[in-house]
Amino acid sequence: MCPAQRFTTRCKKARSSPVSEPTDIPVGLLESAREDAAVARLIADAEVPDRIVGFHAQQAVEMFVKAVLAMRGVGYERTHDIERLTSLVSNSGLEPPLDIDQLAQLTPWAVERRYGDPFDPEPLDRQWALDLVGRTEDWAARAFASGD
Repeated sequence: MCPAQRFTTRCKKARSSPVSEPTDIPVGLLESAREDAAVARLIADAEVPDRIVGFHAQQAVEMFVKAVLAMRGVGYERTHDIERLTSLVSNSGLEPPLDIDQLAQLTPWAVERRYGDPFDPEPLDRQWALDLVGRTEDWAARAFASGD
């Protein structure tokens, strides 16, 4: 067994950084979300395909939602479906970060638009995507600050 499965140090063999304590999982997810948000912001004005910017924006929102769910002890399946994840937020008694339908529009950027047809003519409104990321990040920060 890889020692990283028992400790929070990086396992060179597995090339991963698993966490050992359940309380570390929400923080790890929050950190991952912040990293994807930072990448999305950094590349939004660069000559980078929409599919890359959209992917990082989607991942940031997904991870912010998963971090809050994990902090609240709400189980969730392995999915990129932001609508499904946000519904779990609502069902747990917490106000969702934004309108679920609006957030759900980022879901296709996780897989279909990232790995699908690179010539898909529908462009990403990058400012809109970054706004969703920022508002979801603020929501997650408030949830973590209040412990709720």
